[in-house]
Amino acid sequence: MVEFKNMVYVEELSQYFPEDQVPAGRKTLSISGTELRTMLLRDAEIPAWFTFPEVVTVLKEYPNLS
Repeated sequence: MVEFKNMVYVEELSQYFPEDQVPAGRKTLSISGTELRTMLLRDAEIPAWFTFPEVVTVLKEYPNLS
């Protein structure tokens, strides 16, 4: 089994880090799978730091994926 570390985004550094390796004092951003599905169903804007706009367009075309 391969261990998967949760990744979070540090906006100040424009970079992703494993959750346990975030530089001290830095604010992190993340979106869970459930939050993403809800955002897609509500046609909410998905932040550019989370995924490419082209990916969001494709996901919105296939409601069964959300």
